[in-house]
Amino acid sequence: MKYFLFILLGMILTIATPAPALSQTDAVGQAKTDLLKVTAPGGPDDVVIVTGEKGEIYLIISRVINIVLGFIGLIVLIIIIVAGIEWMTSGGNADKISSAKKRMIAGVIGLAIILGAAVISNFAFNAVAISLGIEGENLDL
Repeated sequence: MKYFLFILLGMILTIATPAPALSQTDAVGQAKTDLLKVTAPGGPDDVVIVTGEKGEIYLIISRVINIVLGFIGLIVLIIIIVAGIEWMTSGGNADKISSAKKRMIAGVIGLAIILGAAVISNFAFNAVAISLGIEGENLDL
């Protein structure tokens, strides 16, 4: 168990280390129009600025769904990795191997479901975007 926690901590630190490099400002991203912009206290009178463009709610919902599906996919991937570690450290114990196999199969099935949901949701949101007349740069899913 100690070895597993050490590996898990190492994976978390490996993933979290590049985060400060991504905290810099992005000039290209700032040039784009924000969907919602909350101002600091003492700033302009508008607390929330909504651009009022066509399909704005659609874009927010599609981005939230894609982010949620991405996080769920990460969780499923971690489940598959943990099952693989359990399988490798089973030491030939048939019960542990069987448990790890079942967990890995369930993880792969879950990953397939998540990928299918992502494909279906992106297809549906693209169809809605076309029907609303949203094209080009605004269709940034």
